[in-house]
Amino acid sequence: MLVLQKTHLIICSDNGWITSELSVKCVECFLSNTPDDGEPRLLILGDHSMHTYNIKFLELTSSRKVEVVCFPAHATYLLLSEVNTLIDR
Repeated sequence: MLVLQKTHLIICSDNGWITSELSVKCVECFLSNTPDDGEPRLLILGDHSMHTYNIKFLELTSSRKVEVVCFPAHATYLLLSEVNTLIDR
């Protein structure tokens, strides 16, 4: 695990695939850089079972009012520009 700054995390498993443990570490980094002010947040991810079927990941996000939305598998690159358009409005 490499931490460039408090807000940046580069992490990889031995085989290059996301794991449950890596998902939890990533969401912990996200939460540590997100204000804990009770306001709801939206976290948009590429679809992967390590996020959606990971109880610890979902407990962490739920406890901080973070709604998790997953793109369909292999569609992140297609839909990301649409999300950016919605956010810029």
